[in-house]
Amino acid sequence: MEAGTLLLETVMGFIADGGFREPIVIQGSAGCGKSTFTLRLAHHLYCEGLRPIRIRLRDIVIGKELYTQLGEAITFEDDAYLKIKERFPAMGDPLQNGAVFQEEVPFGRRGTKICPYVLILDGWDEISVAVSEGLKGQVKELLLRIRAEFFRAGRPLVRVILTGRPSDAIDECTEFFRDETPRLTIRTLNPEQLPEFASKLRIATEDPPLVFDGVASWRFPTDEAVTPLFRRYRKEIQQQQRNPQERHDEEAETVTAVLGYPLLLHFAFRLLAEPNVDTKELIESPTALLRRMTDFATARADTPSDAQPGARIPVRFSGSDLRCLLRRTAAQMTILGGEHISQKELEKRLSVQDLASHITKISKENVISALLVSFYFKGGN
Repeated sequence: MEAGTLLLETVMGFIADGGFREPIVIQGSAGCGKSTFTLRLAHHLYCEGLRPIRIRLRDIVIGKELYTQLGEAITFEDDAYLKIKERFPAMGDPLQNGAVFQEEVPFGRRGTKICPYVLILDGWDEISVAVSEGLKGQVKELLLRIRAEFFRAGRPLVRVILTGRPSDAIDECTEFFRDETPRLTIRTLNPEQLPEFASKLRIATEDPPLVFDGVASWRFPTDEAVTPLFRRYRKEIQQQQRNPQERHDEEAETVTAVLGYPLLLHFAFRLLAEPNVDTKELIESPTALLRRMTDFATARADTPSDAQPGARIPVRFSGSDLRCLLRRTAAQMTILGGEHISQKELEKRLSVQDLASHITKISKENVISALLVSFYFKGGN
């Protein structure tokens, strides 16, 4: 997808194209907005008269019949809904053993006949890893079953959208991801989008659209605190445009690599709103910013903001495991005298047989740890 192209417009173009018979792949780093986009897409599809079915792939249990897998993974309410209403009664077979995907309706200006049920599968990189099976095998098995069922000849056009982070598990599944399969990559924010994002977030903090008892509130940082951030970001983007090679070679040392995605940017604003924060240090040092983010996110891991006073919850991940991995990785990079280290070399030096599974275990079900893992461990390095 070309830079600047509207993602929603591109996806809807594929959906309405009668000659298009491929899944639509949306990829990007953790925190770039993939899951948020699927929610927006689902709403847009509903408004256009279609019936989106959004499934988080981490909720799928590998090994069952395909429609049973998908049907059991469908959620009909989220945490916010359950705070004020009761859970929907469980449905035995919501997909009617695939019968719903046999329906057809005209869609778009040309009246293309497609199935009204659009399958949105969010987060192929979040599929649970079984003890006896690796991530690659599980992802490949599921994807091949999806292609065999929904893209076989002679059946109605079923639109399938998949999202996730780029990974070896995807690159090696060439039977599913063919040359004609479109891969739409969500890029980092452009400099004009940072102030726009900040303005909307400021309004949301001053007049929250949703308010729940016990959830902590915060005030957006001052213009004096965020304006230098915008200037630094714009300067780095301009430098990368003049020297494209630097964008790859020095990606891990730039503030754009930290703040180029909405979720990390949101979290950075939250951190800058804290008292006694050295704003200058955080803006000038991406490493310091990531370190402070980690400490801030894990400081009260056993006391969430909506917990009852005095309550404690079991902590699956408190930050120490990730910090230990990062420090050991940094030590090996220092020994090598470089800014990057290959996955095979790191596995050898850390005496870890399957680094990818180890990282997945550390970051599972923890947004901030997943963001940090995506930042430091990417592209096999």
